[in-house]
Amino acid sequence: QFDATLVDLRGREFGWLRFPSVTLKPHGPTVLKLESQLVVLDEEALAAEGSKLLHGKRIAWDVKGQSAVVVYGIPFRVDVWKRLEFLGALLEDFEARSLQVTSANATEGTLDLSAEISFLSVSPFEFLRIGTLEVELWYNPDANDVSLPGHSAASQRVRG
Repeated sequence: QFDATLVDLRGREFGWLRFPSVTLKPHGPTVLKLESQLVVLDEEALAAEGSKLLHGKRIAWDVKGQSAVVVYGIPFRVDVWKRLEFLGALLEDFEARSLQVTSANATEGTLDLSAEISFLSVSPFEFLRIGTLEVELWYNPDANDVSLPGHSAASQRVRG
């Protein structure tokens, strides 16, 4: 087994993974399924990389470490360096439902909203917890003026 450090392209070591010991079959392909939990060393660097992914941008990480290999009973050390490239997580079919204003602060110009959201993630990553999402909301005050063309009372009721 060996511990592999994950490094972003700016050289920041943001985490490490433990790779288990494996046995490789001779004279043929070996398919490995490795599972390991990421230990975060630099939350800011990982958040920056995660933000790029969630904005659909391609990222690359270097996996670096040192392993021991045994061949015919003879052990020797091997430096491991592998660049991993990930496509951005394309979030499609984003939809917000049940939008509710829970509080407002006119002095600070803020609204606290609650919403149920859904989206499809086209990504090789599994999202277990997303955490806080930041959403920008644009508001057109003219949409409330039913006297303007295209802003009937009926469409106002539908749009809310």
